[in-house]
Amino acid sequence: MLSKIRRLGIKTKWMIYTFIFIILFSTILVSFFITTGKRDLEKELKKWGTSLTQSLADNARATIKDKDYATLTNYLYGVMNYKRIIYSAIIDESGSILAIEDPWSMITSIILDGALNLTAGKFEEIHTSGGTVYYNIIEPITFENERLGLVILGLSLEDMDIKLKRMRNKAIYIAFVSTLFVFACVFWGVDRLTKPIKDLDQSARKVAQGDLSHLVESKRDDELGRLAKSFNEMILKLKESQEEVRHYTQMLEKKVDERTHELRVSEQKYRTLFEHAGTAVTLIDKNGKLLMVNKRFEDLSRYSKEEMVGKINLCNFLSTEDCKKIKGLCSDNGKDEETGFPLNHECTFIDRLNNGKNVNLTISLIPGTLKLLISIVDVTELRVLQKRLARSEHLAVLGELSAAIAHEIRNPLVAINTSVGILKNALDLNSEDDELMKIISEESMRLNKIVDDFLKFARPNEPQFTYTNINNLIEEILVILRSRCNENIQKDINLSDNLPKISADPNQLKQVVMNIFINAIEAMPAGGLLTVSTRYIKDTNRNSQPFLEVAIKDTGNGIDEHELKKIFQPFYSNKAYGVGMGLAICERIIQNHGGQIRVESKIGEGSQFTLVLPV
Repeated sequence: MLSKIRRLGIKTKWMIYTFIFIILFSTILVSFFITTGKRDLEKELKKWGTSLTQSLADNARATIKDKDYATLTNYLYGVMNYKRIIYSAIIDESGSILAIEDPWSMITSIILDGALNLTAGKFEEIHTSGGTVYYNIIEPITFENERLGLVILGLSLEDMDIKLKRMRNKAIYIAFVSTLFVFACVFWGVDRLTKPIKDLDQSARKVAQGDLSHLVESKRDDELGRLAKSFNEMILKLKESQEEVRHYTQMLEKKVDERTHELRVSEQKYRTLFEHAGTAVTLIDKNGKLLMVNKRFEDLSRYSKEEMVGKINLCNFLSTEDCKKIKGLCSDNGKDEETGFPLNHECTFIDRLNNGKNVNLTISLIPGTLKLLISIVDVTELRVLQKRLARSEHLAVLGELSAAIAHEIRNPLVAINTSVGILKNALDLNSEDDELMKIISEESMRLNKIVDDFLKFARPNEPQFTYTNINNLIEEILVILRSRCNENIQKDINLSDNLPKISADPNQLKQVVMNIFINAIEAMPAGGLLTVSTRYIKDTNRNSQPFLEVAIKDTGNGIDEHELKKIFQPFYSNKAYGVGMGLAICERIIQNHGGQIRVESKIGEGSQFTLVLPV
């Protein structure tokens, strides 16, 4: 509580302290007035009661001697006319009642029972069981030093209580009005007193925040006015000093900038080259610990800079053999002894996900240090492209050869088919010869189809692009191939509803999908599950256009991993019939559409072919 009060402002503290003081002072003052008033009222009541009893005793003296008790009763009856008197009695020396007026029977029984203390001149405060308080006064009746009896009076305090209550209410009212008046005066005075202090405090806070333009306005000539004037002078001096310090600081900063400008430019130049290099770059110490890495190195390793710098060794990303080779090159100070050029080494870089990539490391020693700068170029795609190029050249040569052979074969085939037709119509053949002619004709047609496949692969037709609904195309093929599916093959068709149309050659795509369907059906001679699904994929993590994905999955025997690498090669087939051109032609068609064809297969579980086509 005290800590909260300490944090309050001066004005608030003054008002709290003043309020507490006024309340305490008013309470004490009211209590004093009430106590003094009560004492005066009690004193006045006692004096009045004593005077009355003495007067009654004087009047009763002769009457008692004459034994005129009726007159005594009249005396008491007259006394009872006073509102303050609640009972009155005159008794003789033996305690016998000579005369009494006791309307409420408050004293009669006490006198008769002898329970009353008859000490003459006693002024006693009596409390009844009902809570009533009154004064009992006893005055002796004497004649020539002989005590004839006692006068007893009961004085009510009701009148005194009423006066005391009025006095208390008046005192409280005066105290309340005085409190409000004093509080208002103090509030006005404290406000005038604390306003300059508040202004001074606000100015001090602004100065503490660095604002030296704020001065305290004050027209007072007292101590607060002089304090405000001194504060303003202090601000002006601080402002002058600040200007001087700023001037010297600017001069110093200018000299420092001039001295460090070249160093900063140089450092920034090399740091920019390091951070924005087109290849992954890292700086290592003599033990191979990474000291600096750029963004490309983070992307290559899949670690953040915070996870690598000072914590990971370069050898953590290399095989044991490559690490030994790199350490041997580093011991040569990063230069070829014969040429003096930086050393190069091609190895496998293993990232956080345990994926290996072919990289070329260039090692350079930083002059004047034991640190080495390693530049890493990812050549994985280059090697893949080289293999693809070699395969494309091989396929191109093979295609040209196939085209030449196909043309050479097609001409004799046309002559054979024509001759067979003429002979079949001209000759009267028996059933055996007719069957031979039929075989010749069928095999010639099969050979002609093989020649067509050769020509399609070697010189494929240009796609006739049009907007195609891939779902409709798949549904048409499923209807066509319905007769080729045996009863034991179940179908699970999941075609997405939100597929957009794509630009493609519907006839060529139908050829690809139908070829894959037929292969899947033939892979399940005893039955199984054929699953077909389509979906639209918008990849936000890559800078590539969205694409459609068509997945065709069977539950056949699957394809061996060794054979899986060869299925798209021309003339490769594990079937008893055909020459293995189907998937090679399918791959060529999908590539001409700017897409990809992928295959996943496990022995005993089946195969899945996935067509990826750009939208």
